[in-house]
Amino acid sequence: MVEQLLSSPLGEVRLRCWPHRRNERLQAWDGADRYLLEQVVAQQSARPWLVFNDSQGALAVSLSRAGQAALSCTDDWLAYAAVNANASDNGLAAPDWAWLDELPARLAQQAVGGVLFKVPRQVPLLEAQLAVLCQCLPPGMPVWLAGLDKHLPRHLREVLDTWLTQVQTLPGRFKAHGFSAVTGGAGPADADSRLAAVVDWPEQGWQLHNRAGVFAWQQVDIGARLLLQALPDSGGDVADLGCGSGVLGMAMLAQHADARVWFCDSSRQAILSAGDNVARCLPAAGSRVQFHQGNGLDELQQRFDHILLNPPFHRGAAVDTAVGKMLIRHAARHLRPDGSLRLVVNRHLDYRGALSRAFARREIIASNDKFVVWCCRP
Repeated sequence: MVEQLLSSPLGEVRLRCWPHRRNERLQAWDGADRYLLEQVVAQQSARPWLVFNDSQGALAVSLSRAGQAALSCTDDWLAYAAVNANASDNGLAAPDWAWLDELPARLAQQAVGGVLFKVPRQVPLLEAQLAVLCQCLPPGMPVWLAGLDKHLPRHLREVLDTWLTQVQTLPGRFKAHGFSAVTGGAGPADADSRLAAVVDWPEQGWQLHNRAGVFAWQQVDIGARLLLQALPDSGGDVADLGCGSGVLGMAMLAQHADARVWFCDSSRQAILSAGDNVARCLPAAGSRVQFHQGNGLDELQQRFDHILLNPPFHRGAAVDTAVGKMLIRHAARHLRPDGSLRLVVNRHLDYRGALSRAFARREIIASNDKFVVWCCRP
């Protein structure tokens, strides 16, 4: 088991990765968290800290332990659940929370004293978050950023200089680097194109509008393209699990007048993008769609005729098929007895064991040099 006790200048907190699983291999914090917590001690604020990308609560829970308030913002529902669970494990109230699209209204009502920013690997999401700082915080607000050296995006300094002012690179510690800056940057002239991508889908005659941070936001994902060639030949109740921009579920809505689709994802940006795309491309389908942001199919009572799954194979920065295997188990629990799971996975990743444990019947129905599509039935 990995170490669960995080010691920082703000005190000690016990943290676990969420969802909890036996024999956890991943630690719930890293050197970037420790780097930012040291900055908090040096820059005390009587007002709440605005915290970005606190994936397991290392920042917000440590702040709460030290009696300092935090307003957290992260795109992933799993991070929201992890922060709340780890706060509860430490006998603390859940930190305040706002999704990125909610943040402008919150910041108009609630003043913050500074920003702690754990740098995400995805530059589009980083820029979407920095745009909110430019738009919503007064000039001169201090911003402290950090990320692990091995995960910092290329040209990060150029990105920071575009959106912030007085950017300084700080010395490295804990295999991480930090940056100090203040708000007040004007942002780039092409900000709109950096915060949303317009993707033409000529096969359907549609134009998708995808928000920054969504997987494969500037294209129709190549794995999804293969699965689109192997969709079920009937409609009914369908889950687009890990929906991203919504292309799989939208194709089912277009092909089957009786299809009712649940778009499911842990990413807020993905759910909003799927909603935007359905409204724009299939306006008459509004009564046949629902949206669920959460951990897979948890908290849904619905049983499905078909589940479509293009699973992630990372958790944070680590290659980890556990998420995909968890979603396979969710699919098995939520299929009707005569239902099917259509699953596209990278050819080099082995899901055979997970599929054989969850489904009685399994066959590969499409493949290319990079991906395979499985059809699985109870």
